Amino acid sequence: MNSSIIIFLVFLLPFENVMINHGNGQGQSSQNGTSIVFQTERHGPNEEIYIMNADGSNPVRLTFNNSRDVCPCISPDGQRIAFSSTRNGNEEIYVMNRDGSNQQRLTTSPGLDCHPDWSPDGSQIAFLSERDGNYEIYVMDSDGSNQTRITFNTWQDQLPDWSPDGTKILFSSNPSGTHGIYIMNANGSGIQPVNDGPLQEIMGRWSPDGTKIVFVKMISFSQQRDVWLMDSDGGNEQQLTVNPAIDEDACWSPDGTMIVFQSDRNGLYQLFTMNPDGSNQTLIPGSQGDYWPSWGIDPSATATPDNEHFIRGIYLYQNVPNPFSGRTLIEFGIPETLPIVLELVDQNGIVKAVLANEILPAGNYMTELTAENLPSGVYYYMLKAGKTCLVRKMILY
Repeated sequence: MNSSIIIFLVFLLPFENVMINHGNGQGQSSQNGTSIVFQTERHGPNEEIYIMNADGSNPVRLTFNNSRDVCPCISPDGQRIAFSSTRNGNEEIYVMNRDGSNQQRLTTSPGLDCHPDWSPDGSQIAFLSERDGNYEIYVMDSDGSNQTRITFNTWQDQLPDWSPDGTKILFSSNPSGTHGIYIMNANGSGIQPVNDGPLQEIMGRWSPDGTKIVFVKMISFSQQRDVWLMDSDGGNEQQLTVNPAIDEDACWSPDGTMIVFQSDRNGLYQLFTMNPDGSNQTLIPGSQGDYWPSWGIDPSATATPDNEHFIRGIYLYQNVPNPFSGRTLIEFGIPETLPIVLELVDQNGIVKAVLANEILPAGNYMTELTAENLPSGVYYYMLKAGKTCLVRKMILY
């Protein structure tokens, strides 16, 4: 690392005194600076993985194989994508950069490995495996090491989703015969039902603030599935979609103000967005034969309004001055005690410095970056607070 970093953290003021405005006044955020990655049949029955802007613009194909590349999941920092592929025979877990480069196989088991989900800090991946005969949940480090089985049941455990604070994993299981939504500690202990009713209930996913769970109820396996919402303890169920169609695979936007999901209501699978109360269901332009969306940040996005850098009370200010030649100040704020990682990365996504890595109480903080030996150019500073990740651009000259 060719840089000298001087860091000071200053507690400025109680967070309650900071006024924050979200969205555009109509229940939805514009979602500038975010991306949706998804699998698609645009090129035939062998699905490939694409990434696009949240409004459907600039779709880019990432995989090119005569095999199924499916179930993509974008990492919390937006830099990498985990996915499943049958390119080597069995369905296994792979990772790649967000531009499709550096595709690497992580699992090599004789059974199916699929449905990856990143931990909030991006250091681990949870996934479904049948390597031991049953569908069970495993976790591994993000490089594929330390693959560890965490459920040991005679029924099917699948579709893991990590909680925003990294301490819990949500998953689907069928100990009663029909699938329900269950929760456990990240090490597999303390399994408890969240919602296990008479209908099949699957595909549970936490809201970014951890207070809500979006999930799917199967009215009919092949004809109707609907997206529902409930509190994280299973209470206050609310039906969001009501269609004689398959609506499923719902996923939250990074700021929690919108939900993306797939639906075949028009005769083929397409991606739609809606508000968390089910209103304003809107087809993403150009979507055709698309499945399994994952919504994440775009770390290279710039020129977004300041309120796009406020998510659930977490904010990241533009560094001052910018551009800078020697020293610059970075300010951020958090509404509650959270694990914080603040990193400086270059245009290739390589971490050049870790400016902060600790658990901090609620408040405003300021960091000074001194980069006398860092080459001039474009850099990004990335704030990870729990499962939230905010990114801004800086220029060193």
